Amino acid sequence: ALLAAVLGAVVPTQALALLGVDNEAVLKTVVWGGLRELAPLVTALVLIARSAVAMAAEIALMHLRSGLSDAQWADAAHEEEVVLPRVLGLALAGALLVSYFQAVSIAAALLASALLLGTPLDTELDYFLANGAWWQVPLSMGKGALFGLGIGVVACYHGLQAAPQVAAVPKAAVAACIGSLVFVAVADGLAVALRWL
Repeated sequence: ALLAAVLGAVVPTQALALLGVDNEAVLKTVVWGGLRELAPLVTALVLIARSAVAMAAEIALMHLRSGLSDAQWADAAHEEEVVLPRVLGLALAGALLVSYFQAVSIAAALLASALLLGTPLDTELDYFLANGAWWQVPLSMGKGALFGLGIGVVACYHGLQAAPQVAAVPKAAVAACIGSLVFVAVADGLAVALRWL
């Protein structure tokens, strides 16, 4: 919330300073940068730092402590109990965190714009609602869900692939972090490339 508020307040402030009092340019900067690009990326970084590493370590520890054989880990029912809730949970968390990030950053941006321009807050809100593209919100929430889904899959994969040794637990966590970062970078690059086609 703090990061979203700072981003929402700083982007219009800097855009107004650089572009002058041009509400349309500020609006496009906040909506395009905050809603569609930065919210899913920042959310993905939070999910990687907070959840992917912990998830991979947790699954690696399950493997270590239970002493299950590789055949038992490969059992589909067991993977559904271990993997499916975590992957779907991260996908849902990604979408919800993106929407939360968007709401906070837009509120901060509207407040900052109203203060800088000396206009009433309801005027800024009306202008935003009249000129904002509503479809960007579900699009970026979908992007957040996709990032969460991929991060969950990568984290579970590295946790499940860990050898049943104590030294394998931190290796799984690091591999999950790096693998998730690579996934997010590639997925975001593909999304940008598809947008320009």
